[in-house]
Amino acid sequence: MNRMIEKAALPLLLFLAVGLFCMDSPFTAFFLYTPLFFIMEKKSPKKGLLWGGLYGLFSYMFYLNWLFTFNSTAFLCVCSLYLLYFALVFFIGCRFFRFFGSFGAFCFVPFFIACEFIRTTGFLGFSYGVAAYSLWSCPYLIQSADLFGVWGIEFLLLYSSALLYYGIRFFCREKSAFRKKSFFSLSIGFAAIFIINLVYGIIKIEGQYGGVQSHGVSVCAVQNNSDPWSGDIDHYKADVKTLISLTDKALAIDPHVDFVVWPETSVVPSILQNFYEGKELERKKLVYELLKYIDGKNSVFVLGNYNPVGKGEDQKDYNCAFVFVPGENVFPPEPYVYAKNHLVPFAEYFPYDKEFPFINDFLFENDRQWAKGKERVVFNCREQQFSTPICFEDGFGSECAEFVRNGAKILFNLSNDAWAKSRKSQIQHLSMSVFRSIENRVPVVRSTSSGETCIIDKRGIVESCCNSFEESFALGMIVPKDDSYTWYTKMPDVLAYVFVVISIFLVAFMFISKLAIGPQIR
Repeated sequence: MNRMIEKAALPLLLFLAVGLFCMDSPFTAFFLYTPLFFIMEKKSPKKGLLWGGLYGLFSYMFYLNWLFTFNSTAFLCVCSLYLLYFALVFFIGCRFFRFFGSFGAFCFVPFFIACEFIRTTGFLGFSYGVAAYSLWSCPYLIQSADLFGVWGIEFLLLYSSALLYYGIRFFCREKSAFRKKSFFSLSIGFAAIFIINLVYGIIKIEGQYGGVQSHGVSVCAVQNNSDPWSGDIDHYKADVKTLISLTDKALAIDPHVDFVVWPETSVVPSILQNFYEGKELERKKLVYELLKYIDGKNSVFVLGNYNPVGKGEDQKDYNCAFVFVPGENVFPPEPYVYAKNHLVPFAEYFPYDKEFPFINDFLFENDRQWAKGKERVVFNCREQQFSTPICFEDGFGSECAEFVRNGAKILFNLSNDAWAKSRKSQIQHLSMSVFRSIENRVPVVRSTSSGETCIIDKRGIVESCCNSFEESFALGMIVPKDDSYTWYTKMPDVLAYVFVVISIFLVAFMFISKLAIGPQIR
């Protein structure tokens, strides 16, 4: 009977673990990984490959279900990658438990953070699913991100999960004096870290960055609620008409708006190509009327546009942010340009197109592959320094920190999450923007096609947020960051690198010890 219960318990634990992950809530985040510890404790490393693969596949399949709507190929690639990723993570995790016993849960903490950090880097870098982002709506708990980035919060959550696992194990099975003392010590350690983190948050929000600001920059972020799957000239005209109408409504409320921000690829026909070389009269007329409108305003316009460079087979297509300053670079159009540096793997970019042309053809059979920009540009307009990370790019802390180190004091994020037709995906994206704001103590203004268009202050507090899937705009005042740099801006992800070093040491110690003298702590 006990055998049957045990066999049924592990699938239920896996089901619970997947469910908790997909909830993506600040409450469940504190015991998100506890079920996984019980699974790894019970399974051999070889069986851990299977259980880890199942967890990775199903957790990301449901967590990123919106990705299928955006790009089914990317969805399948991502789910397959996380099947392999968690299979490897579980393989090592099971070895931690076989070697360290119940303390394996705490050894797993730095190892898993190191793995999560590594998976957010490089061509396959993908930040969705990092548990700490689920605390984005709890500003008092995440202010330490200006020190350690998202990884300090991730440590707190994993520590909490490990402590809960250890406590359940102690109270249900091993009520020894040693276990009691160690559980008490570990609980005190968690309480101390949690309280220090909370007090730090209170000081930052109520003290250093609280109070009324006497000066600022007026901004308007427009959300036109466009359907990106429609691609004819009539649709493009309607989009521009909506953007202009919403902008005029905002300017009627505040005629002194300094910056108007439109979303990623808000204007689809290439402004430069159609103005200088365009042969399609309707597109050329649309571009001309748009530029005429911008040049008649006082605000600086920041907008997303497709920008082809070169001719024929040498042409490269860039996903760009254009900055237009009326009376300065609108007629003839000579916008200040930023080309998206970090492209979405498999959906926008495949770096091995020459080595594996059949994969590239499969991925981009009916779509273009974007070219990568090479410079993290900082614009200087109207005495304001700002940068424009495009969509996916604000998911990477070190990259946004580089913008700030280069001189940016405001971040304008231009996004188009309407492809997925999912508010869930938009909230997941917003959560990362909140952390970028805190990490660098810089205001973030998000202009998106369908949500979540908003203004985020230097405390990571979301203001003036538009309703999802509505034509609207966020209007407000921001205070650019000062000349000082946070610890995170100066040394991004340093805590993650510390965990990488600790993990290498733990894995090496475990394998060397096992070869020499066999399993130790039980």
